[in-house]
Amino acid sequence: MSKTIRVLIADDDRKVTDALRGVLRLDEESRFEVAIVQNPGKIIEQVRKFQPHVVVLDNRFDNQDLGIGELLPRIRGEFETIGIVIITAHRGGAIEPIAQALLYEIDGFLDKIREKDLDPDEFRKTVINAFNAHRKREERNV
Repeated sequence: MSKTIRVLIADDDRKVTDALRGVLRLDEESRFEVAIVQNPGKIIEQVRKFQPHVVVLDNRFDNQDLGIGELLPRIRGEFETIGIVIITAHRGGAIEPIAQALLYEIDGFLDKIREKDLDPDEFRKTVINAFNAHRKREERNV
């Protein structure tokens, strides 16, 4: 794969965003261009500006009223072909947000209990799969 994959990582935890960006930067083929957003109120603006192929989106932002239940319809409504990967650290938490996410054709779901537990190869593979799903949706819309 020679195409550069633009990835927007949206999480309010700097340790998580730094770890995820680091995993993508260590890719041997250097195929990822990464942007970070930590404020959920700025996600749509960053998607418009950066035009990512894939958004890696936190399941829940601390101390914020805006979550995936509000963000996914807006992202999918305006950027219908974008790849979406949901990450969460909330095991055993509310099932409703995750069930709701499935309605918006998400392309991956990862558990981020601790950034040190993240499998780098699994994360990169999930992002690449989301990118491939993005390309298929683009082809259908042509």
